[in-house]
Amino acid sequence: MEIGCDYGMRAVRVPSEPVQALRRAFPRERYRVPVYQPWIEHLRRRLQRAGLSVNDNIFGLAWSGAVTEERLLRLIPHLPDGVSEIYLHPAAERTPALLAAMPGYRQQEEFAALLSPSLKSCIAELGIRLVSYTDFAMALTKT
Repeated sequence: MEIGCDYGMRAVRVPSEPVQALRRAFPRERYRVPVYQPWIEHLRRRLQRAGLSVNDNIFGLAWSGAVTEERLLRLIPHLPDGVSEIYLHPAAERTPALLAAMPGYRQQEEFAALLSPSLKSCIAELGIRLVSYTDFAMALTKT
């Protein structure tokens, strides 16, 4: 944290994926609270005490490499309040390097999901504001 702050770091991703939202969006799938959740909350408090901005939630851990349009369209209406990050590994094409590094990942489907008009409409209808970590950190330093 100290080194990051020395180099201008103002925000940090906390890998806290709330299973309650996943269960609401995908009731037939099984999601468990990770055993490391207490350490995640400890990390969150430590980062905040250091003056760093942190996300409230992250999504994509449960489906790493397979965050498809269908999943996003089902998840978005169930996002909890606060700042949620949804992370993907998009790519326009599957190169040999990607195939070797990430076998089984569906980068092209994730890329298509990000460009989906249906997803864009869903986000607009729900009034969700898209921001970057820089936007997020700057907004918190102004308050």
